[in-house]
Amino acid sequence: MATQSSEENQYAIYLKGIQAPVLAIYKDFNIIYKNQFGRKLLNEKKSTVEGKKSYNLFNTGDCKTERCACARMFKSEKPETSQTVAKLASGHLPIQYTCSPLYDEQRTHIIGAIEVVTDIAQVKQTMDEWTQ
Repeated sequence: MATQSSEENQYAIYLKGIQAPVLAIYKDFNIIYKNQFGRKLLNEKKSTVEGKKSYNLFNTGDCKTERCACARMFKSEKPETSQTVAKLASGHLPIQYTCSPLYDEQRTHIIGAIEVVTDIAQVKQTMDEWTQ
């Protein structure tokens, strides 16, 4: 069984500390990682998240369309960002999400994406108040 290096352990600690959903997906949109904050937002356990399709968890208007930032990133091979609304069991949540390439160990091929999701509900509310 392979052991994690000290550097890998440190990276895992960094990911656990991020107070925003972070997930890693393969090109087929299967989730291979979701941080604790993201699992809590979705009310999911670690064992029930991995292997699911990301578009089934967030259920946004971008999912399975040309607006999907991850699908656009797979084509452009550059980070892509979009704003949409996630339809969660707890209700609708305006989000901004950025997808960045996830490379193989040799850093030669994109095998998936790292997706960082930001709750922009408060920002949208403030903007709506200013425009009224």
